[in-house]
Amino acid sequence: MIELLVVLALSGIIFSMALLVFTIVKQQTLHQEKTHETVWAWSQLQLLLQKDLQQAGQVRRAGAVLTLSGKAWDIEYQFSSSYITRTLQGTTTHTDTFNITTTTWESQWQGVSVTAGLVDHLILESRLFEQPTTLVVHKKYGSHAILNANTND
Repeated sequence: MIELLVVLALSGIIFSMALLVFTIVKQQTLHQEKTHETVWAWSQLQLLLQKDLQQAGQVRRAGAVLTLSGKAWDIEYQFSSSYITRTLQGTTTHTDTFNITTTTWESQWQGVSVTAGLVDHLILESRLFEQPTTLVVHKKYGSHAILNANTND
C-alpha cells in the first residue's frame, strides 16, 4: 500500500513538473509571437510610409491626420498614442492598423514644424521593446511643386 502512495506522489510531482515546463514554453512562444508581430508592424509601417510619400503628389497634414494625394488615390495616415491607421481611398476603401505606440510625431515643411499644410519631412518616435526608436521619412518634391506650393490652406 505504501508503494502505491509513493508511486502516486511521484507521478503527481512528475506531472506537475511537466505541466510547468509546458506553461513556460507556451509563455515564451506567446512572447516570441508578440515580438515578431511588433517588428513586422514597424517594418511594414516604415516601408509603406516611405513608398507612399515618394509616390504621392502632395503630402498635407491636418491635425493628427496626414493625407497623401496621388493621381488616382488618396491615403490617410492617422496617428494616435496606441496605434496608427493607414486608409487607402480609391475605388474601394482599405484600412491597415498598426499596433504601434507613438510617443511623438512631427511634420515639417522646409525645416519648420507644421501642424497644418504641406509636409516634406516626417519624424515618428516610438518605443519598441522599451527602447526609443525613430523613423525619419523625407518627401522629395520637384521644383515646380515647391514653387506652386500653397502652405497656408
